[in-house]
Amino acid sequence: MLLENYSVSICMAAVNEAVSLRICVDTILDKCRKEDIKEILICICDRTTENCKKTIGELQKDYSGTIIQSIEQPPDDKNLSGACRVTFDAASGTHILAMSSDLECNPEYVPALIEQSKQNPGMLIKASRWTDGSVFDGYGALRKIANKSFQVFMNALFKAGITDYTYPFIIAPADCLKENRYKKNGKAAAIEMVAEPLIRGIKVKEIPVTWRNREEFPEKKHFGKDVKQLFFYFSEALNIKFGNNK
Repeated sequence: MLLENYSVSICMAAVNEAVSLRICVDTILDKCRKEDIKEILICICDRTTENCKKTIGELQKDYSGTIIQSIEQPPDDKNLSGACRVTFDAASGTHILAMSSDLECNPEYVPALIEQSKQNPGMLIKASRWTDGSVFDGYGALRKIANKSFQVFMNALFKAGITDYTYPFIIAPADCLKENRYKKNGKAAAIEMVAEPLIRGIKVKEIPVTWRNREEFPEKKHFGKDVKQLFFYFSEALNIKFGNNK
């Protein structure tokens, strides 16, 4: 069922992305229907580089007919959860699309996410690195095994038939994402974005995508760090499932 007055607030964070941010916004505004995009909200923080801020200013000038707004993240509310909170609270579209600006969330898939959301306006639509037809490239064999094992655990816990709970490339009704309790200074927003709506009975649909590691200022990935993060996710998932995430 199509929703009248459908519009999307695209929310992302930017720290040292400049080239990637430019490609991300250019692609979205080139590939998407102009009337679908309500605004692009970019969270910046005290670590955001001057080059990144300059790129945001250039985008605002180049796309003066589109609302492109930078939103300052409070210094006492860091990490992805804080970025979600400030951008989601400011979003005015009927739906919110959350993604990264580093191209690990490929903007080429934004039109497909929006189209699926328009056809299923009450659902949470998300990209998956694990569903049939997906490509998970450049992640490393051990890291893939750890990630896949965690996805299996999450499915056993939530029984939702979802293949990827930790990839924060999502579009959903604005109220669905605003209602989540993103912990202050929390690092589990990727889990919160999916698991909390599941607890409230929101249905989820996935689309296959190709994932590749960021090229601009690539982060050094360590298997041990990934495992530590997954154990943290494990704890947060249990908190969400059994009602202790206050």
